[in-house]
Amino acid sequence: MMPRRFVEQADNVELMRLFNNQNTVAKWYKLRHTSGTATGTGVQQTIRHGLVATPSNVTFDAPVASTVRICAWQSAPADSVNIYVATINTQSFRWFAEV
Repeated sequence: MMPRRFVEQADNVELMRLFNNQNTVAKWYKLRHTSGTATGTGVQQTIRHGLVATPSNVTFDAPVASTVRICAWQSAPADSVNIYVATINTQSFRWFAEV
C-alpha cells in the first residue's frame, strides 16, 4: 500500500489536470464566442470583438426591458479586430459575435 502522502499528491495532480483542461476549454470558447452591450451614437460605431478571427456570425438584440424590437444593424462587414454597427442615438443594445 502506498503511503497516504503519495496518494494525496497523485490526487492533487489529477485535479490540476482536470482544472487546466476545463480552463483551456473556457478560454477556447471565449476566443470564439463573445458578446457585450453598448449604447448607440446615431452614427456608425466600431466595437472591438476580441475574437481569434473574423466573426462569421454577428447579431444584435434589444435589451429585455426595451420596447424597440430592431435596435441595431451591422453597418459594414466585420474584420479580424472589429464589428461595425449603427443604431439610433442613445439606444442601448446587446451584440453577439462568433467565429
